[in-house]
Amino acid sequence: MVKKNANNDDTRFNELFENCKMDLLYYHDFENEIGLSCSVRVTGQEIVVSSSLGGEKIILRGKGIRGHYNLKYPQGDGNATLHRFTDGKFLEGQWSWGGARGLWIIWLG
Repeated sequence: MVKKNANNDDTRFNELFENCKMDLLYYHDFENEIGLSCSVRVTGQEIVVSSSLGGEKIILRGKGIRGHYNLKYPQGDGNATLHRFTDGKFLEGQWSWGGARGLWIIWLG
């Protein structure tokens, strides 16, 4: 039996990862960004990814189910997906932001 919280969320998906490393891979003529620091918070069906990019604080928020998430960048026109197997050590997906597109992976720490 899966334990649920008061919101009927699967409690296996209530996690905070504060020392993550993120790789951003670009489809365009930008240099890939490897090993960026970030944090990931998963609460029920919600996910928040926080990082700094070029000195700017970046926060993406999203919703999903069973390890599959759609995220939005509320300060701009960005969106992304992230996917994770239960108890997986990383999240991976695609992103688009400011006319650029690519893939990303977050190593959970």
